[in-house]
Amino acid sequence: MCCLILTLLFVLIYKYAISYLRKQDELKQQQFANKAPPQVPETELSTQYQSLKSEVQKMKQDAETLNTTETFAKYSKLQRQLIPKEELLEQLKKQYEEYQESFIKQWEAEQSKIPKPPSISKQLKYIDYLISMVLILGFWPFYIELNNVTLDQFNPILGFIGYKQNEFNNNLTQLWGTNWAFCCIVVGQLIFR
Repeated sequence: MCCLILTLLFVLIYKYAISYLRKQDELKQQQFANKAPPQVPETELSTQYQSLKSEVQKMKQDAETLNTTETFAKYSKLQRQLIPKEELLEQLKKQYEEYQESFIKQWEAEQSKIPKPPSISKQLKYIDYLISMVLILGFWPFYIELNNVTLDQFNPILGFIGYKQNEFNNNLTQLWGTNWAFCCIVVGQLIFR
């Protein structure tokens, strides 16, 4: 009985280990696939663009407050100053966006040179099959004899695990180890999918 419990414990531990390694492999593959580009580094162009953008926004807010009949002269003077700055801002915006695109393309080109991390899911599947086959075949000659079980006491659960009547003794039921190992593997599969 102790051997059967140890078998079940071994199956559960190895199924857990394979399940854990498979999840870690999937996580690693997903992280590699979903790698986001880094932040575009600050340059003179970006600081110039940001400062001019904030200056234009402030001037527009000031112009809105001056848009009355009493302060129309100041409003129109501010509007004339705003037009060339907006044109310059548009040029800087185009240059900044081009710089961002070129930076991201360069980063993507560098990332494409980095090899994808190897996946071990196929190897884990083969290891799972191998251990399952070793368990089933390794337990083939092993069985536990339950004495004093008559044919009248035979039940379907015992029959599912393995029932064999001895030729010399009609009162002997055998639980085959192969069936027990198979049941352990099925339990392990159900727990760790």
